[in-house]
Amino acid sequence: MARCMRLLLVSFLAACVSAPPTRGPVGITHIEAHRGDRDLAPQLWYPAADGSATQTYAVKRVFEGVRIGRGARYAGGATPRPLIILSHGNWGTWFSQGWLATHLVDAGYLVLSLQHPGTTAESRTTAGRIRLWDRAADVSRALDVVLADPEWGPRIDRDRIGFVGHSFGAWTGVALAGGVYHHADQLAACRGKRDIYCRSLAEPDVGRVPLDGDGRPWADPRIRAFALLAGGAFDGFDAESLASISAPVWIAAAAHDEVLDPAGSDRLAARIPGARETSYPSGHFAFVPRCNWLGRRVRKDLCRDIGPLSRGDIHDAVTRDVLGFFASSLRTEVAR
Repeated sequence: MARCMRLLLVSFLAACVSAPPTRGPVGITHIEAHRGDRDLAPQLWYPAADGSATQTYAVKRVFEGVRIGRGARYAGGATPRPLIILSHGNWGTWFSQGWLATHLVDAGYLVLSLQHPGTTAESRTTAGRIRLWDRAADVSRALDVVLADPEWGPRIDRDRIGFVGHSFGAWTGVALAGGVYHHADQLAACRGKRDIYCRSLAEPDVGRVPLDGDGRPWADPRIRAFALLAGGAFDGFDAESLASISAPVWIAAAAHDEVLDPAGSDRLAARIPGARETSYPSGHFAFVPRCNWLGRRVRKDLCRDIGPLSRGDIHDAVTRDVLGFFASSLRTEVAR
């Protein structure tokens, strides 16, 4: 408890200092990538030339947008840049951590965000909620495609690839780092629990989902460092596989998580050697885009800020902590 309170205080003080605005325009381009019939729709975020035309984009009307230039001219120079992959949570999109993507680009990274069919805002299936391994395979496939791309592949430093995942995206990151997931273990851990994910496992069609990838390793050694945001309970991963993870792992817990069990982050941090954890005084949705006036009026479930800080304050603190984590774990310089 003392450790958690200390982390909360550190996060609170850090959030009182605003992150700087991005210094230059951010471009974005679509990369064509499929895995079987799954359209991954990857988006690559990159530094754009000064003076590039940009527009404010938000995937949903309830969110504030970010300024991006679709197809803007690349201005990252000839030196390959480190790459960060973003994986959204259940009911999210490739845009869900766009607020972080723009700051990562400003700090010298390329960013690859993608969608996971079956767990997006427009595609929600029972199989999507169960088959975590599909998401890990999605990330590896998207990475295959962008590294093989004749234009973008040479611009990526293949020795410095990191990952950020929110909610179910954090579980995806654990699988990619080497954690082996067992659906039966998650079911057992959910007995008697009432968080949203555990309640979803009690639905009658869960037992009809094919489990052909369950209990198999889905690690991708090309990814060298993992930032996991508000993942809640990670009880489906076996302890032996977690103990074997050697990549740097940083865990961001939401102390007032209203969707997933926040105590699960403590358990995960204790099981992965060298893992670091920071607890933020926030709810689960503090890690998705800020809401506009419409969102605050009609989507209070998604837009209500829980805890003493605004969503913008949490974004500023998380941005700074993510940049610090990757600067040390991928040995990157923070410069556009």
